[in-house]
Amino acid sequence: MQSTDLVNNWSVYAQVGYDITSKLNFTTSLRYIHETNEANFTNPVNSTSSIDAKKYLPSATLSYALDGGGNVYARYAKGFQGRRCEPLRAAEPFPERFRQGVRTGAVNTYEIGYKDELFDHKVQVTSAVFYNDYNGLQYPRPQRINIRR
Repeated sequence: MQSTDLVNNWSVYAQVGYDITSKLNFTTSLRYIHETNEANFTNPVNSTSSIDAKKYLPSATLSYALDGGGNVYARYAKGFQGRRCEPLRAAEPFPERFRQGVRTGAVNTYEIGYKDELFDHKVQVTSAVFYNDYNGLQYPRPQRINIRR
């Protein structure tokens, strides 16, 4: 099976921040992403599979400036894993369900962290604790090969 794979994507991003108080800031953003995956097969037959993914990905951060420098923050962000064409299967000889590729996956990320600069802004200290909640994550599974003796 011979194939060539092409991925095209573009996105638009906007971010707005607002100082609630002199120390407390809320920042939110939104990204729109459009991704197209295409696989062109030349063997055993000439065929093409193409898949589009369109998503809105929001995020929000609440940060608090500490006395003496640094800040603590809490953040939420949504991400996704785009659909992809299955490069191991030509599109034409297989049923429709194989031609649709692999479905998208999503992740919701929750993060709490601390940032500060030390030694006259020469060293930056950053620490964070986060949790990623995956839904529908796709990953390649190793293929089993049976060897007959």
